[in-house]
Amino acid sequence: SLLRRATAAGRNISQVADLPPQELEALVRADESALADRQPAPDGLPDLEPELALALKHVEQFDAVQLEAVTRRVALRLDITAFTDYFAAPLLHRIGDRWHAGQLTVAHEHAATEAIRRVLGWIADTAVRAPDAPGIVCATPAGLMHEIGAMLVAATAATDGWRLVYLGADLPASDIAKAALQAEASVVALSLVFPLDERRLQSELETLRHALPLSVVILAGGSAAPACSGPLTRLGIRVVLSQTALRSVLRTIHVPRNA
Repeated sequence: SLLRRATAAGRNISQVADLPPQELEALVRADESALADRQPAPDGLPDLEPELALALKHVEQFDAVQLEAVTRRVALRLDITAFTDYFAAPLLHRIGDRWHAGQLTVAHEHAATEAIRRVLGWIADTAVRAPDAPGIVCATPAGLMHEIGAMLVAATAATDGWRLVYLGADLPASDIAKAALQAEASVVALSLVFPLDERRLQSELETLRHALPLSVVILAGGSAAPACSGPLTRLGIRVVLSQTALRSVLRTIHVPRNA
């Protein structure tokens, strides 16, 4: 049943056939949640499939220069919402899917992530925010090396008027908490992906929650977040599974002046 649902959501059977049941269930829940929350492409949005295909070709060829060039061209054509929802997120998901399917190596993924990170960083750096904008800290907990989700969250938050503190991957909870307290952040956003050490993650999340005042909202997203929903909920950490849901949650905390 889970395999049928996974393929119905667009996964290739080769990507999911060997996953343990818990990981497969979490992947299916995340895919179905994202599909349910996905908004139809707005009128006037150009067909981005040629650019997505070209970007993936550059990934396969280890051509980070051309990958970054394509990504920047698309970013200049679209507003930030359209860029993250209809180009950056689909591209990163396709790269991740091909990595899980064995069609791309870890080296491919790292090279692509670095090129896309530069564009997302450029977008975040050029975002306009008010002097009194609330702060958000984006990171992945200790032991989790993939920061694609955290990068998307960072760009989305920065362009929605938040003051961004981006920490990257594999950060101990104590360091994340210190950064949030020093930056007087209102939100900490975590990206959780497989593989993960559940005991270690549980300990890290408990340390983080106890180190921060309850006024600091902790959000968690990524492919592993649904599988951790029980422990996350018990700690008062909110699970957010899409960029649309992220914007909605952030705007319940702070409405940007240009919204």
